[in-house]
Amino acid sequence: RRPTCVRELRRFLGLKGWFRDFIPNYAYRTTRPTEELKKDVKWDWTDDMVRAFEDLKQGLRDMKKLKSPYDNKTFRVRTDACDSGIGAILLQEDNEGRWVPIQWAFKMLTPTERRYTISEKKMLAILFGIEKFESDLKGRKFHLMTDHKALAEIRNKPYFNNNRINRWIEQIQEFDFTIEYIKGE
Repeated sequence: RRPTCVRELRRFLGLKGWFRDFIPNYAYRTTRPTEELKKDVKWDWTDDMVRAFEDLKQGLRDMKKLKSPYDNKTFRVRTDACDSGIGAILLQEDNEGRWVPIQWAFKMLTPTERRYTISEKKMLAILFGIEKFESDLKGRKFHLMTDHKALAEIRNKPYFNNNRINRWIEQIQEFDFTIEYIKGE
């Protein structure tokens, strides 16, 4: 049943927050309902809210599609960024040779981060993904996938004309990964 007041909405979002790492695009999916929690916003159950609520419930149902990781299989981390957010997905090959999702992560960018260049946003997504999945990736070789051609060279050319990107590259050098360019959509 859908919430009928701000208190119920807050409770609903709090409960779903426990599953944020397993619901694809959780931060994005909760943007509209979270706006209703702001102090001076009048509670209004609009069509947008209904769609957002149903979409979040669908995210919970999609959780069932996540798999538990295998100890002996290689991981892939695929990252991306847009004007408003960054995201990453941890994938692993199953016994049938299919790459299946293990975990998703998504974060809305702060106003400062929204002013970053596209290269900075894409590198921030890489850093975010590796940090988010650190417990699975630490001490293991994995493949990192990005749709940013210049960043696909960070193993061969680890220094850029951008101090922020260089600091982030240094933060991930301790991880054992190969990086692959994938054409963006």
